[in-house]
Amino acid sequence: MERPQALPNLCEGAAGGPALSGELDASDTAADTAEEEEEKTRAEKQENDVEVVRAELMFTVPLLMEFPKCYWIWNHRLWILNQAIALFPVPVARQIWEQELGLTSKMLHKDKRNFHAWGYRRQVVRQLEDPALAGQSMVESEFKYTRSMIEGDFDAKTSFVPHLSAAERLAYIDAEIENIKDLLEDYLDIKWIYEALLECTLAKTRVENGDDGTSAVADDAKEDFRGWLGKLKELDPTRQGRWVDVEETCGLV
Repeated sequence: MERPQALPNLCEGAAGGPALSGELDASDTAADTAEEEEEKTRAEKQENDVEVVRAELMFTVPLLMEFPKCYWIWNHRLWILNQAIALFPVPVARQIWEQELGLTSKMLHKDKRNFHAWGYRRQVVRQLEDPALAGQSMVESEFKYTRSMIEGDFDAKTSFVPHLSAAERLAYIDAEIENIKDLLEDYLDIKWIYEALLECTLAKTRVENGDDGTSAVADDAKEDFRGWLGKLKELDPTRQGRWVDVEETCGLV
């Protein structure tokens, strides 16, 4: 009887065999390459989209400089910024939003009474505090910023006040009071605003009384003064003693 021929090696190319192993390696390499290409494409698209968003934001800057109180320009910027939240990862979107604080600072240094810019800044801060941008409270930093804007403006101008007549000084202080009061339309709970209003009112009192040291507030200003003091007692309760002293010194009790 003839000896049967050897069976073919059916395992040749099976798992662990040289042929199939090579095919798997090639398949893995191709998959890795495809994934890398896909990731590269996504990164390039994101980079391009970021450039489009930045370009559109830059486009509106000269328009805002020329028309700083146009609602539609401010609203268009907010729409663009919201697209950044929808399109980009949080770190990228947050960086774009943070740069808006620089724009508002620039606009407010140009005109501290631009309430469109103040309102826009408030919306930017609110979004930066939102969990959608991994935010946290910015209350302290915004208090400092607002106070620096109020005090810087007041300090810069007071050097001119002594050279004015009493009537001119009163007109100047009245204008300052009105400008500061306008901030309350957007910022009701910032104590520096109320302190600035008290200081201006007391400065007006000194001018009206001929700088004789009298601190009694005029009758027509008492109602507002009491309201501002009441707000300070609410916002800064740790200094109740100071506010009571001011109240007594100004003849409000």
